[in-house]
Amino acid sequence: MPGQPRVLHREDSDDDRHLFRKTFEASGVKAELISIPSAFDAMVFLDQAGTPTGGDLPRIIVLDLSLPEIDGRDFLTFLPTNPPLPVHPPGGPDRFAPR
Repeated sequence: MPGQPRVLHREDSDDDRHLFRKTFEASGVKAELISIPSAFDAMVFLDQAGTPTGGDLPRIIVLDLSLPEIDGRDFLTFLPTNPPLPVHPPGGPDRFAPR
């Protein structure tokens, strides 16, 4: 869906990704949903987004915080530098302070 805002969904579970996609489509939100199972692939996507060939940066990132490979909290630390994206965790910033 070129020209529409992008939503990045990072989830390792096939079932959860499928359920999220169905719910997202039923919501009527006019956005391109990009669902990526691997933390590495999500980081590559974010690194390329915002470049002439990588398309627009996502407006929203929906992230499972309990993930294999790279924990969701660690994934969040990647965001401010590659590329610079604001982070607004549910429950306020103190909820996801370093452990």
